[in-house]
Amino acid sequence: MRARTLRPVGWLLRILCAYRPTDPVEPQVRISDRGPSNVLMVHNERDPGTPLVAAHRVRQAFGRRTVITADRDGHDVYPYGKNRCVNDAVTGFLTTGERPSHDRARAAWTH
Repeated sequence: MRARTLRPVGWLLRILCAYRPTDPVEPQVRISDRGPSNVLMVHNERDPGTPLVAAHRVRQAFGRRTVITADRDGHDVYPYGKNRCVNDAVTGFLTTGERPSHDRARAAWTH
């Protein structure tokens, strides 16, 4: 329970670091559809760090890639999320290399 009460403090620290004025170590990567096609994106609908609209923009930039959207809060989707549908789909992709043939939205179904 203590970790949950401290979680907002951790987010605040990340925000402070994100805007620290430093030079980038590496050049910014431009996302495009020219890379590999074996990409599986997994995203929570209510991710406080990356809004769903941003995930859809990244998916569009990737071109023909697959995204699985989980009906839950938080930034951690796999393997820490308890959505069995998402966990099964991602584990299948990681073990076989096969991704779902189309985008999917997964209800908050847990173990």
